[in-house]
Amino acid sequence: MWVGSNQLGDQGATAICDALRENTASKVQELDLGGNGIGPDGAKAIGALCAAKGSLTECNLQSNRLGAKGWTAIFTALRDSKVSMISTWDLHAEDGIKASIKPLAEYIAVSGSLTNLW
Repeated sequence: MWVGSNQLGDQGATAICDALRENTASKVQELDLGGNGIGPDGAKAIGALCAAKGSLTECNLQSNRLGAKGWTAIFTALRDSKVSMISTWDLHAEDGIKASIKPLAEYIAVSGSLTNLW
């Protein structure tokens, strides 16, 4: 699902993520939310989706405003997930990664699906 660069913001990202998470028939594998002006509030919904949707293997969040609070919410949700199958994260040049390094490391330590981390 490619909805990048549409300036969805937190509200739009939350609406899409909640709908995908609640739709048990959805088998979406890729989600591109890059360039949408998403902040920490939208990141919570993204984290919940990534943690709950076992079919999702890729999620592009580049060029948003997630910051440390947003990335921490995502990595914590993924760390605690029993079904997450995210295999790829491109984190280069993302704001907040340095401040979220502990939750990222905790997620990496338990992830059985992560194969690419840039």
